[in-house]
Amino acid sequence: MTDTAFRKRWPGLSLCSLHVIVTFCFWGSSGARADEPIAVAASTSTLFDHASGVIVRRCLECHQASEAAGGLVLSHAEGFLKGGDSGAVVVGAGGPLVERVHAGEMPPERKGLSQKLPESEARILEQWVAGGAPWPEGRVLDPFERTTDLRGGKDWWSLQPVVRPDLPAGGRPHPVDAFIQQKLAAEKMTPAPKADRRTLIRRLYFDLLGLPPSMEEIDAFVCDQRPDAWEQLVDRTLASPHFGERWARYWLDLVRYAETSGYERDQPKPFAWKYRDWVARAINENMPYDRFIIEQLAGDELPDRTESSVIATGFLRLGTWNDEPNDAEDYKYERLEDLVHTTSTAFLGMTVKCARCHDHKFDPIPQKDYYRMAGAFWGGPIAARNPAFVGGPSPEELTTPEVLGWTDLGPTPGPLHLLKNGERHAPRDVVAPASLSFWPAKFGEFAPPQAGAKTSERRLQLARWIADPENPLTARVIVNRLWLHHFGQGLMRSPNNWGFTGEKPTHPELLDWLASELVDQKWSLKSIHRLLLTSESYQQAS
Repeated sequence: MTDTAFRKRWPGLSLCSLHVIVTFCFWGSSGARADEPIAVAASTSTLFDHASGVIVRRCLECHQASEAAGGLVLSHAEGFLKGGDSGAVVVGAGGPLVERVHAGEMPPERKGLSQKLPESEARILEQWVAGGAPWPEGRVLDPFERTTDLRGGKDWWSLQPVVRPDLPAGGRPHPVDAFIQQKLAAEKMTPAPKADRRTLIRRLYFDLLGLPPSMEEIDAFVCDQRPDAWEQLVDRTLASPHFGERWARYWLDLVRYAETSGYERDQPKPFAWKYRDWVARAINENMPYDRFIIEQLAGDELPDRTESSVIATGFLRLGTWNDEPNDAEDYKYERLEDLVHTTSTAFLGMTVKCARCHDHKFDPIPQKDYYRMAGAFWGGPIAARNPAFVGGPSPEELTTPEVLGWTDLGPTPGPLHLLKNGERHAPRDVVAPASLSFWPAKFGEFAPPQAGAKTSERRLQLARWIADPENPLTARVIVNRLWLHHFGQGLMRSPNNWGFTGEKPTHPELLDWLASELVDQKWSLKSIHRLLLTSESYQQAS
């Protein structure tokens, strides 16, 4: 059929239009898998949408505005139209871009292995260029804007707001059991029967106290016929001072607690035990978790600073310390990495330290984000100093005697440069201290210190950003840790990695319900402990 005859039968369409429509319908929508041919519809916006997906996924790692390979920037229209050091990449309906992609030259080999694009993706770029390479005005591509099959984007599940789900209809009265029973029913499974009382009291004591109950305590519980006997036992056990001692150990392991410095001489860290006792006391007193975060990161910067809050900053002193490093300037950046890593994994479950040398390979954490977070610690005593201070401030600088604590050495730290490949000999632009960009709604640079401040007040701003009730990670991460230690595995089974290479939650609705409940309960961790322990799920026989 000729195009003229076709138009007579179907006015407003052409054979070319039909080809595009058929191609789109045959290959599917933009949600196709990366290894499948992807649709290309007639509209210029759709052409760009598909092409930009390929560019973000395959090209921006090397062709961003900073350090663009070959001088070619593909993150915005201006750079694309300008071309690279070798000239224009698009000429007419083709050009070097399409030619090099089809030849397998771009993306280049990596570790001797070809990175040639699948034919479907190469065809997308070819059709986009043939259609005039449309680029919406003002559109800037962000390599972290969307999740691909290679890496997570800002749309990654754990970076989305916590939304409290409704309890499953017709389920068990206890919220935990309602979600668990819903999943069991979907899998055509039934819960195990309830454990006997002797087993339950032993389980509770070992889980909460790390100690067995006495025979008298066992007998008393076995004979207790009150309908709320279990709830009362849970409350008494949570009130025991041994509860904080037991559960402090989990936190101390997480934050690399040690009372000596490591390395060859392994010097004692004076008064480290005060931090250990502070953690146990904070747990026993049910310190709100947001305050628990803030005191450890910035207890010295609080308006209501106390000796106890300064002791809490021992969190920043727990890493190894070498009083005789091979290169004192290099070691300063090693210490900085330790502070970033421990803070980001303990509170956020994200491996920010992986972005010290380059953009994170799997998560939406640009290299600049590493230095933004590092800037919060840059004003502290990370450089080589008097060995008697064991890597921290002097007692006079801390102004609190006999404490293993942390504080800035002044209100205006020097500039912190982004380092190419993480090497201090290759400084790039100065990076302002700021929050992390994966949460755009609350992203921003930190304010300068208030007049008369003795510190930079950056750590306090970082701590408040982490402890923000709307932070998508903080509450999820800690309730998952509690579940892990009560049930043996977390609802999300990689508790320190909530990024692309981590696990997906087995019960995402339950996870978010618990996270929202923690915030609703004013960050009371004991309320979550009690919720888990009083569930039928916890009381099942093993």
